Amino acid sequence: MKTVANDHYDDCDAQQIAVIETIREELAISETDGFPGGAALEEFRSEMRPELFIQAGAPIPWLEENRPAWASRRCDQDRHAEDDDVSDAAVMSWRSEPVSIPLARYYGRWRDDGHFESARLMLDLRQNVTSRDPRIAFERHGYKLVKGETRVVDGEDHYEISVDEAVRLARALLLLADVARGTADTIADRKPVTVVEEAS
Repeated sequence: MKTVANDHYDDCDAQQIAVIETIREELAISETDGFPGGAALEEFRSEMRPELFIQAGAPIPWLEENRPAWASRRCDQDRHAEDDDVSDAAVMSWRSEPVSIPLARYYGRWRDDGHFESARLMLDLRQNVTSRDPRIAFERHGYKLVKGETRVVDGEDHYEISVDEAVRLARALLLLADVARGTADTIADRKPVTVVEEAS
């Protein structure tokens, strides 16, 4: 107890919380020592503590379990919206590093350092931790003018589609590009082989 009380803390509240937790742990140990199964029960309590109070910056168990190979830890989403202070596993998702495609016909912005930041279409793979399959998401990022003021456009025209839908969309885009250019590219003509067809 003295060690905990004398340790360095950011503030008085943090120190008090640490002391209270230590007292609780010591009481739990003394209470469970006197009956069968008490030690095993206390061991279980200890196993649960890291998930009950997840420290800032510590791995979130639901995001670490079954992590897909394509998922980037720095892109993980641990809440539905950035300003949310509540969350659960159903709103958490794995995300890949995004792919950005410059968009010339939407507003970009001249930055203070003299560089021009283009509008862009951002795409990524994402999958909720409670979902079985990944989806492909894409949305427009850039700027717009509202009454002479520049405003950020992040996540406008947002879509999430299945991988099969994305394959169909890709084929349709290639076919339309062929028509527009008067070409005949065989890439879009081939029907993609599904996992089920490949296995049979």
